[in-house]
Amino acid sequence: MTTHYYYLHTNGDLIHKNLPIDPSDFVKATWKLDTEERADAWIIILEGLALGAKLERIRELAKLWECDLRDLAYAVSFVKPTRVRKQGMEKFTKKFYSLDLNKWLGWLCATMGKTPDFDSMPGREVEL
Repeated sequence: MTTHYYYLHTNGDLIHKNLPIDPSDFVKATWKLDTEERADAWIIILEGLALGAKLERIRELAKLWECDLRDLAYAVSFVKPTRVRKQGMEKFTKKFYSLDLNKWLGWLCATMGKTPDFDSMPGREVEL
């Protein structure tokens, strides 16, 4: 296990640190990333988007951590939902896939109880 820390600066920069972040006036939010906990990556992506992190930085981290629509189909089962994370999901699907979250969730609900049919997934043709 490797632990990393991220914080969202008031200017929208999402910054990585090797040590825990001290609170200050310019820190909007902080996160701990355990490299063995997939949910941690998604929480940073979703909450960061909702709180105003710069899109290119979120895209960079999403690519690095392989957080795409296909992975999101599994992530919704292990990331505890909150209002902020839902806002992040709306931005994730809209900004990176030009896709309405409700359309994607409709597809996901139709696949519940079985293996998702990724060939029919809305947004599947778009790469991060």
